[in-house]
Amino acid sequence: MMIYDLGFRIPLFREKHFPIGWFTLQHSTLGIISQFGDAWNRNESEYSLKRSRGIEWRLSGYSFYNYPTSLSLEYHQGIDKFTMDIGDGIPINYGKKGRYYFSVLFGF
Repeated sequence: MMIYDLGFRIPLFREKHFPIGWFTLQHSTLGIISQFGDAWNRNESEYSLKRSRGIEWRLSGYSFYNYPTSLSLEYHQGIDKFTMDIGDGIPINYGKKGRYYFSVLFGF
């Protein structure tokens, strides 16, 4: 498995204190992301580089009893198109379509 991630983030604001319910927002960044690599498959000799690009919006702050909390919304679009079979005989097509990812983490 080899996966590389390249990103560039620009702060929208830092060191602010905006209370939103149980969450206190302090930092926000906007970034662009490029990822490439290949993950494990059944045949180790096959290596096929796959690429994606995307944008990310991160919100950082504190929740409840001062737990460091980060929220992230990402949109990625695959550059390369490929088909995978997970063993059930039904091929799954990936790439050229956008995907959204939402993350809630306690610290980045």
